[in-house]
Amino acid sequence: MSSSVLWRKQCKNFSWNPYQKKVLEWSLSSSKNGLIGACAGSGKTTLLEGIGGTLPTSAKIKVLAFNRHIVERLTTKGRLPKNRVSISTLHGAALGLLQQLFRGAATIDERKSFEIAKTAYDKLLLGAQQRYIQLMIAGDRSVSAEEFPVMPPFFDEGDHLQKLILRRYLAFIDELFGFTQITLTEPTPQAIASMADHFCLKFSGWISRLTEEATDEDKDAAKALDERCQYWAIFLVPYCLELAEKIASEQARLSFNDCLWLCHK
Repeated sequence: MSSSVLWRKQCKNFSWNPYQKKVLEWSLSSSKNGLIGACAGSGKTTLLEGIGGTLPTSAKIKVLAFNRHIVERLTTKGRLPKNRVSISTLHGAALGLLQQLFRGAATIDERKSFEIAKTAYDKLLLGAQQRYIQLMIAGDRSVSAEEFPVMPPFFDEGDHLQKLILRRYLAFIDELFGFTQITLTEPTPQAIASMADHFCLKFSGWISRLTEEATDEDKDAAKALDERCQYWAIFLVPYCLELAEKIASEQARLSFNDCLWLCHK
């Protein structure tokens, strides 16, 4: 008797918790989509095996896992029959679809995401800095306040400490860009800010560099600098998304996060 057949029999008497039982009952009776929120170690992977062992033997199932560890667990344990259950990562399934679109020419470039974040900084933020300085020199503060509700952050790359903070800032822009893609967040500043708040994505480059001797005034100044950086990082993300799509369309060059985002688009 195969592992999957044995598991199908065991499923009926398995010690499912009340929440898992409800999901299993729902999977049998509903044709609608469902969303389950559960913490690590709560039995999500086992529940997937339970769904596979509970649905009719005629049902064909596609399991999309978020990481390879889940795929390895589901494929090596043998509880799900290989002839009617297909298992892959979300990224793998999405890449497969994009490979069809690009006729097999798509390639994964792990540096693409950071390169885009750096390009966004160089093209948009450095440009905003220059424009802000021009308005300040011209003395047109009313226009500058309207055009720049938040002053652009400035970094002196000749200063070792600020150069380190800038590197951290570029990595943060890349991280925020990536989270926007994998969470399929709408590319608006409001939606991105809400997503960042939900996942506690806060830039802390300046305040993290303070010493124990820092005064309250120093802390307030560092916090204000970090908040300016946060605002402008959010501002840059929509451009990053557009550039990522453009590079994918013209060069068939993808990042891992592109796979999910472009399929969503």
